[in-house]
Amino acid sequence: MGITISGRVVLCIGLSIVLLSACASREDVEMVNEPMQAQENDLDGLIAFDMSTSGLDATMFLPDRSTQGVDPSLQLDDITAIYTLKVGRGFAMTIREENRSLDGIKADWERDMVWRHEIISEDAETIIVKRSLPGGDMEHYHFVMSKPSDQAPILMRSDAMQEFSLSQVERMLNSARTFQWNTEPIALVQH
Repeated sequence: MGITISGRVVLCIGLSIVLLSACASREDVEMVNEPMQAQENDLDGLIAFDMSTSGLDATMFLPDRSTQGVDPSLQLDDITAIYTLKVGRGFAMTIREENRSLDGIKADWERDMVWRHEIISEDAETIIVKRSLPGGDMEHYHFVMSKPSDQAPILMRSDAMQEFSLSQVERMLNSARTFQWNTEPIALVQH
């Protein structure tokens, strides 16, 4: 008695699901256990990126082409007034003029019915959070930084639509901490 064609198909599909699940679990473990690449105040492998050509009169130190393989890019969404800063794979953050407290952001996370948020580290201006589904699946990390300014407080975050390892988030946060206005701004978006 042999296996029928439909039995073979079911067997192949089942085996594929098991193999894909095993690979996904292995990647999750590797992602979480990556060593920290960027230390606070460590500017090795970073270059000053002048964002004024994209309408944001500021400078930030970002990974250079030799570490990321591509040059930084900054784009403004005219509708939401959110800048998206990307430097290759594993480095994407948003920058927005927004006077928002970290407590308000944490309150949003507490009301989130889909994701569970576990704060990994926190100080007066920054939070690193581990985000996962309630069962612990799809674990990834994000950061948020509220940078006060006399005229234009800004909020920088890892891109919420992407998944990052802890070391990637720490590297992005290391860059975010170097954000400096070139001149004191009136607003992020010039009209």
